[in-house]
Amino acid sequence: MRSVLFEIFGVRIYAFGAAICLSFMFAFWLTRYLVARERRDPLLPLTASDDEKKALLESIYDFGFGCMIGAIAGARIFHILRPSYIQIYLDDPIRILKVWEGGLVFYGGFIGGFAVCLFMVLRKKLRPWSLGDLAAPGIAFAYAIGRWGCFLNGCCYGAPVEGGIVMRELRDGVPRHPTQLYEAGAGFLIGFVLLWLLPRKTFRGQVFFLFVILYAVERFTVEFWRDDPRGGAGPFTTSQWVALITVPFAAGMLAWLRRNQPVTDPAA
Repeated sequence: MRSVLFEIFGVRIYAFGAAICLSFMFAFWLTRYLVARERRDPLLPLTASDDEKKALLESIYDFGFGCMIGAIAGARIFHILRPSYIQIYLDDPIRILKVWEGGLVFYGGFIGGFAVCLFMVLRKKLRPWSLGDLAAPGIAFAYAIGRWGCFLNGCCYGAPVEGGIVMRELRDGVPRHPTQLYEAGAGFLIGFVLLWLLPRKTFRGQVFFLFVILYAVERFTVEFWRDDPRGGAGPFTTSQWVALITVPFAAGMLAWLRRNQPVTDPAA
């Protein structure tokens, strides 16, 4: 583990912050690349002019920036509101701004980023589920990259296990499940599955909501091996309860979109 990668003129570059920056940059690039190459379900009609297509590609970064702000805000809010952390931030409010040191919740980031991006897409009168399909692989890969930042930072650690990895940042010498790497591997695998499905989808939103389900299943499972304070109720953690709600909702959306948003004609 190495929470601080290096220093430049006395300024510390944190592994977690660097990973988050890299994850957003990669997600922006991959989404723009997929939008430019999409032919079966393009965001613009095939009759769109070159200027319109160019403007759309440029607007992807606007969508991405708005999504990034919403994601960071949502992820931070969900982290701060955890019962085990509220008092820490009340005692030192300036720490709320130090997101580069860690403390972002993916579900909060997903909800915040989704809300902002949906607003911007509807304002531009684009098909939201079509863009969601194109953005989903980038989100999965960004999640995987971000988890490497968690690993280097020593947060989101796993429960003690024989033969595990000692998290140096915890300074307890206890071998633990490398849950950050479990989730990073799952994120990369989900990303490749979504890339495979994208040119084969039969209705809009299919790729996006498959990502939602796959992530929820992955997160629900890995949570059993996590050991950092996360809050919860009854037998499950907060993230597991969110996953239990998310899966039936996403499955319902898939059924509804299958009937109402088929991809039958590239010009549709």
